[in-house]
Amino acid sequence: MAGISSVSILALAFHAGASDLAPTEPKAAVAPPAPWVTPRFFNRNSSEIADDSTADQHWLLIERQVNPAENESFYHMVWQIRTVAGVQNGANLSIDFNPGYQSLTLHWARIWRGAQSLDRLDTNNIWINSS
Repeated sequence: MAGISSVSILALAFHAGASDLAPTEPKAAVAPPAPWVTPRFFNRNSSEIADDSTADQHWLLIERQVNPAENESFYHMVWQIRTVAGVQNGANLSIDFNPGYQSLTLHWARIWRGAQSLDRLDTNNIWINSS
């Protein structure tokens, strides 16, 4: 590992759906996933995780579930940070949505360092660019 004492794994889950609301100041809600969602999980200690020592980050899970009846999509992404450059590049997350016709609900942002799981979904650090 190029300068990282332990590998970090990040997991982010959110869903975007159609909004009947009139365009207002964009906001992101925080709530558990809808009942129709069945998130996939993975074994963080699996020997199947590829060992590409040249990659800054390595995707472990990219999942999308769609509920056409409600016009909603659930996204769940997990990636492994492998280098100091990966930490720098992965420090800020960006999710694009149009508040004129979409809503955004965040479910979790977790970091694993070894066996320790840290919940890092901090609503005070959510910044929405309305331009």
